[in-house]
Amino acid sequence: YIGANVSIGSGSLIGPHAVLEAGSTVGRHSLVQRSVLQGAAVGQDCTLYGAVLCQGASVGDGAVLNEGSVLGQDSSVGRDAGVLREPLRFGDGGVLTGEVGDDLTVQTLHLLGNALGRRGALGLGHCGGSAARMLCHAAGSGASEAGGCVLYTDAPCPSAAAWFAASYSLSAFLFVQQAGSRVFLHFFDSRGLPLDRERERQLEGALLRGEVARMPAKRVGTWEPITGVSGAYAAAAARYASPLARPLTVALPGGEDADRVLGQALELLGCTVVRERRDNTLALRAEHGGMRLRAWDEEGRELPPERLLTLCA
Repeated sequence: YIGANVSIGSGSLIGPHAVLEAGSTVGRHSLVQRSVLQGAAVGQDCTLYGAVLCQGASVGDGAVLNEGSVLGQDSSVGRDAGVLREPLRFGDGGVLTGEVGDDLTVQTLHLLGNALGRRGALGLGHCGGSAARMLCHAAGSGASEAGGCVLYTDAPCPSAAAWFAASYSLSAFLFVQQAGSRVFLHFFDSRGLPLDRERERQLEGALLRGEVARMPAKRVGTWEPITGVSGAYAAAAARYASPLARPLTVALPGGEDADRVLGQALELLGCTVVRERRDNTLALRAEHGGMRLRAWDEEGRELPPERLLTLCA
């Protein structure tokens, strides 16, 4: 949108998704995309991507304002300066973390889903609250827009999502986990492992550039709801396990979804599962969404991680 009395210098590129309200000016050879100018002035050779400039704000020649930059009324940015919002970066274990409505918005998840949907079928799941469901649906819409098929599952936890991704050989699975206002995005590949660094960089770049792939109506991706993942995951775990030499009573004091799946698997193996820790009883707990196991022996001593890893192997 270009309002009244707007001046745009030669060689500048305006749009897509740009709003230049009345009285705004843009110098020569500048780029203004996904940005709003509310009667503001932009110099020459500037780059604005995802920025908002309020009334009377000014940007000097050669300045760069990236996604999320906001200049208040009558504020200014000097020549060749940069205003950069810290981009989302993957942490250890291939997880993106942020606050709902701040780092992680519906728009952010739409972009992520769109980037993932370009490579094929995308698995989705969520837990922890309504915000997780909202963000999950936004990612699915983005994947559909790119033509990808969405497998919308009732996977109860990240470890179940990883198992599902490997079982279906999916290009990717995105699991949205909410804890209060904080959200954790878990990504898994066709092997059920976190995405490699190359794919992480591709997603980070897609977020930074705001890239969106759009298909015509007849090529929009489909949604397929899949239920019963919890039971199937527990049954698979029981099949992988070695037969028990004798029945065991196991305490599962945790109350997370991953603990409930663990309990299902143990019962399929013939164990008696109790919810409270008892004397002379083995105790287990699934943590980090089922990605880590803790164990206490019959005398209440916690097994060191390296010993537990040896036993599991």
